[in-house]
Amino acid sequence: MSVILSNAVAQRIVEEAEMALGHNINIMDSKGVIIASIDKKRIGTFHEGAKRVLETKHPVTIHPNEQWQGAKPGGNFPIFFEDHIIGVIGMTGDPQDIQGYGRIIQKMTEVMIKEEHLRYQLQLEVKATESFIQEWFLNPVDDNDYFRARAVTLGIDVDNKWTVVILEKKEKDISHDEILRQEQIRNLKNKLSTHLNTSKSNLLIPWRNGQLLLLHKENEGISLNQTLLKLANHHSLTIGIGRAAHGIEETRLSFQEAMQSLSFARIKRQPVVNFRDLGIESLIHPIPSSVKNDFVMRFFPFLRDKTHFTLTETLQTFISCEQSLLKTSESLHVHKNTLQYRLKKMTDLTGYDPRKFRDGILYALALAIIENEETDYFSTHTKNT
Repeated sequence: MSVILSNAVAQRIVEEAEMALGHNINIMDSKGVIIASIDKKRIGTFHEGAKRVLETKHPVTIHPNEQWQGAKPGGNFPIFFEDHIIGVIGMTGDPQDIQGYGRIIQKMTEVMIKEEHLRYQLQLEVKATESFIQEWFLNPVDDNDYFRARAVTLGIDVDNKWTVVILEKKEKDISHDEILRQEQIRNLKNKLSTHLNTSKSNLLIPWRNGQLLLLHKENEGISLNQTLLKLANHHSLTIGIGRAAHGIEETRLSFQEAMQSLSFARIKRQPVVNFRDLGIESLIHPIPSSVKNDFVMRFFPFLRDKTHFTLTETLQTFISCEQSLLKTSESLHVHKNTLQYRLKKMTDLTGYDPRKFRDGILYALALAIIENEETDYFSTHTKNT
């Protein structure tokens, strides 16, 4: 019961009651010690009248001609919570005047304590849910049955069809001060909760610095991509979306896909990237770095040579323009002959002609590997788990 009637809660009740009724109010704990009072000097002292109330569970009136240790004339009333007496509230003043307020202040205090208890229980539930989600996605699940049982107590069906989404506030819009950053994320969560219809089947929780994690139930009936795109543009967000998944392990994979998509969204400066829309990027991501580096260095080492930056930029544009000479020259603002010269130089350096379809695929793969290295760097260095 000490959590229910903490010193901070008691002091808030005292201040609100004093404002409403205009009387000096004291609250005593289950031992009869004053834990909150308008008169700060009395905090921590023993109140004999409160001790009597705790023993009898009935109100005690103290008259001016009576001497009670640590007490002044007035009325003292029991505070009940779930049929248990957890403390005493006292009002200083003329006993005859106090009686008229006694029942009011007692009930008002009990209502405030019930509200505080519900708020506390909700906070515990939110924290438990956040911890559960973090454990789900960051640590291997050893016992699926036990994990499911824990999920049931939190009202989460881990075997539903879920999509994991990571929403990140852009770096320029997030404070570097830890307290201010947490406040920004709390405010952002409150704003987004309304748009995303968050509930037990559509969870939104704080994640890493400047991030929120959305666990979206697929049958919630909202167009997720369109909704997230609007939110990204309106709230200056970068968003990564994993694929819809069933069960414990598949949903963990959806989380990894969302993080990968977020990395690509940062690099490509796109507000929203969905893993299902990624092409070569998603294919090469799981390949070991040593294998990818060997491929680039064997076939196209000039891509790692900064002196060939112009060739690399030309190749990127040429591939993005689907190997169209006209579109590429227009995009780069260069003459066709200049473009042809650069493409021939790539052929001379590597033995592979980017104008040919099969060779173009190899070039595109090498570019995707280099881009993927950038997403790996951002994932590792810009955010801490």
